[in-house]
Amino acid sequence: MSTPSSSAPPLFTECQPLLRHWWGLALLAPAITLGAALSVGTRHSILAMVGMLVLTSGFSLGLFGFLKLHTQLAADGVRVRFAPLQSEWRFTPWAQVRQAYVRTYAPLREYGGWGIRTFMGENEAYNAWGNQGLQLVLANGERLLIGTQHPAAIQQALSTLRIRGLQPEDAV
Repeated sequence: MSTPSSSAPPLFTECQPLLRHWWGLALLAPAITLGAALSVGTRHSILAMVGMLVLTSGFSLGLFGFLKLHTQLAADGVRVRFAPLQSEWRFTPWAQVRQAYVRTYAPLREYGGWGIRTFMGENEAYNAWGNQGLQLVLANGERLLIGTQHPAAIQQALSTLRIRGLQPEDAV
């Protein structure tokens, strides 16, 4: 996994925002709780609570509002990054991939949620939302799952690549 010096034009590109409409509402509950907890015992508790609510909500929404999962599939390999947290692409050349296929997964059960997730040092996931993803099984046994909202388009890109042994039915 490295950053390539030159990149082939992508056959598939996707940009997924981490913040969905319902996430904004979900972020308000912890902000209210935090604001209430920090304002207890203060002289101006109502004003402090409102100030903390605005501050923590603004920070949370601002941070999560800018996070985006970028994915590219090209003839030379797969690129993925969570911008702006990662300025460099994580690049996996097809030569290091033993299997690549689209699958349904359980983000909470398998990876503990969304974002950049590592489980047991061998399983890694980049996912923004949903339960569909591109599963890569690497030659060294590690697994990388990249979430997608366009599984059919990824499957088409994999078919277009025509790299032997990448589809699960061709796997050993």
